[in-house]
Amino acid sequence: MRFVIDLRKTRKLSELVHELSEILDNQDETIHISLNFRDYNELPYLLCIVAVINTVRSKGRAVQIDCDTKNTYLQRINFFKELGVAHSERFSRHESSGKFVEISHMTEETSNETVTRIIKILEAQMPLSENLIQCLNYCFWEAIDNIHEHAKSPIGGYAVAQYYPKNKQIEIVIADTGRGIFNSLRENPQYASFTEKEAIECCIKQGYTRGNAGRGNGLFHTTRFLQENQGMFCLYSGHYALRIDADEQKTLELPYWHGTIIYMKLRADVAVDLANIFGNEIPTSVDEYDDLINGLW
Repeated sequence: MRFVIDLRKTRKLSELVHELSEILDNQDETIHISLNFRDYNELPYLLCIVAVINTVRSKGRAVQIDCDTKNTYLQRINFFKELGVAHSERFSRHESSGKFVEISHMTEETSNETVTRIIKILEAQMPLSENLIQCLNYCFWEAIDNIHEHAKSPIGGYAVAQYYPKNKQIEIVIADTGRGIFNSLRENPQYASFTEKEAIECCIKQGYTRGNAGRGNGLFHTTRFLQENQGMFCLYSGHYALRIDADEQKTLELPYWHGTIIYMKLRADVAVDLANIFGNEIPTSVDEYDDLINGLW
């Protein structure tokens, strides 16, 4: 069967998710996909395409992709590489550290490196204290480690990050195609009666966990940071998406995403007070950092 994904016409992520769900649910042995791009293509769109196509392949089905591979930005962030699409690069790859993280496949072995590279962008571009950087490292690691510990994603996960100097903004996107927040959270008998909407709204609250001691508040502190930073946090899993910015929180019912997508937009020009996120339990040294984390639950 042949599918067409035309990002020149697809204006909302929910529209793309609907198209990708049809691809993921298709049972043909070989799937043909035609990709069309705009001059600028949003990072969440690109990451979701990579995640779904590689999930289909992980199930033993062949995927043949037709697309124009001349877009140098898509080449540089490894979009074609992660799709397994042959392409020719006619530019020099300069150092990306502190500027962006290419689309990266995250396994248990590679996730730590990905988190470290994301943190380096924040260190290079934002007015952050060393203690706050350590705490953000914990928050992002918690979000990514959820993929390996809870999501049961057939492909692990993918991440990408980009600093935009003109707007002084940083985008971070993480995606997997696992069982989603609803199915994961309900493993804890305390939350077995939750609806899907309740699950996505509660998973960012302090104290909600899937039962592992010392774990589970990473999303809570991440959202607190982004609100203090006047940024944006979006969480899309199953039929629902949760959007949080400095002023409001919204829950939207959308086409089904097979897994979880986390989108963060940070303002590089806005400082954040660590006390407003972690209260009085602020680590005074790296050695105390682990003790703080273990004492938060």
